[in-house]
Amino acid sequence: MPAAELTLAEVQAAFAEGLRRGAMPDALVAAVRGGRVPAARRLQVHRNHVRTSLTAALALHYPVVARLLGPAAFDVVAQRFLAARPPDDPRLALYGAGLDDVLRAQPELAALPMIAEVAGFEWARHGAAQAPAAPILEAATLAARPAGDLAGLRLRRLPSVRLVAARHDVAHLWAINQPGRDGTPEQPLDRPCRLAVWRDQAGAIRAADLGPAEATLLSGLAGDAALGPLLDTVPPDAAAPALARILGLGLLCLAGTATSMETA
Repeated sequence: MPAAELTLAEVQAAFAEGLRRGAMPDALVAAVRGGRVPAARRLQVHRNHVRTSLTAALALHYPVVARLLGPAAFDVVAQRFLAARPPDDPRLALYGAGLDDVLRAQPELAALPMIAEVAGFEWARHGAAQAPAAPILEAATLAARPAGDLAGLRLRRLPSVRLVAARHDVAHLWAINQPGRDGTPEQPLDRPCRLAVWRDQAGAIRAADLGPAEATLLSGLAGDAALGPLLDTVPPDAAAPALARILGLGLLCLAGTATSMETA
């Protein structure tokens, strides 16, 4: 399907515009030569294939959202998401960031904010699965350090750690909508939560509720941070227990220890 009058970048931009608006730009249609099937029809076939593939990728990354919405409503949301946020990376495994924001903007879902929140939780799980690996910092390793070195020790949270704040118990909502479950809540869902989501050393994706001090410490570890100043960000009586818990969960590593490999 040559498009002689357009550069490759122009073809790609025109096709992306066609994905967003539903019809291919006239310039792209006019540039397509050859074949017995009209250019507009051929482009529409390609457009539909791309939209179907991207919708399938979204359903794979957001299975609970897809279940909560149902196939027809999820397809509508997926098409709106594609129009608002077409892919900017050829890897389908990375497509889908920001679906929670698009869901919040849907007037039909205004009374169901937990759907957008569970989308944020599912994307956190997906991101944790894709993140680089790093050896966790063991509490025993920290204890073996000379006391005078601890304040300046530079730490960071594991690359897979994602922080999720929600007004509903999204971890429970996600759990009761797994295969074999019927979606019936076993506890109230209208419970605000602060969660750490991460990939453990065995490759399993985990989530844990955080207390205020734990959440503050992990928030402060988005990049490298010295331990002493970090502990000063929480009340003195909460610092040691909070550090002990996030160490026990295996959420920290030494600065500079993350690998550059992505985990499938």
